[in-house]
Amino acid sequence: MALLLLSTLLLGLMLGVFAMLAGVERQSKPSSSEMLATPLVSRESLAAASSEISARFHIPVMAAFATTFGAVGYLLSRYSGLHLAWLLLIASIAGAAAVAAAVVLITRWAIPSARRDVPDERYLFQGMFAQVTDPIGPAEMGRIALELGGTVHAVEAVSLTGDSIERGTEVVIERIEGETAFVEPWSAVERRL
Repeated sequence: MALLLLSTLLLGLMLGVFAMLAGVERQSKPSSSEMLATPLVSRESLAAASSEISARFHIPVMAAFATTFGAVGYLLSRYSGLHLAWLLLIASIAGAAAVAAAVVLITRWAIPSARRDVPDERYLFQGMFAQVTDPIGPAEMGRIALELGGTVHAVEAVSLTGDSIERGTEVVIERIEGETAFVEPWSAVERRL
């Protein structure tokens, strides 16, 4: 029984790590015609994304239950003389309490906080890579190709440093203001790192 409880504990920890690395909220991908019809960033898209945040049953909830059930069950099996049925009942109640606490924490604190937090739209694409399609001059705009969700978008761009950037150069986006991206060659950013 101890091996089963330790396995449950380990499974819960692995699910928790997976949830941290992969994320839990999945948005449906819009069709290519919807992507072309809407701007890259809008207040409506940000509001829609924040309204999709929820505390429903998903991997972190299962991870909380499995981790608590495994830990409490193992400790009880190791250090108490409880009958198996009592051990499983107490471990299940502890796991359910952990799930309830996590859901309350998410619904009372995390979700309202996330809904109040409106990110600065200019920096949503900061650090993304793009490729120069039309050369960027010191005083003139060029154009970059930016891939988002499998669709390539053409965006006007200016050099962040005021230097010329040749066609085909890989650049990093610093910010997007309106319809203009401020970019810097990846080679310059790489040198600073």
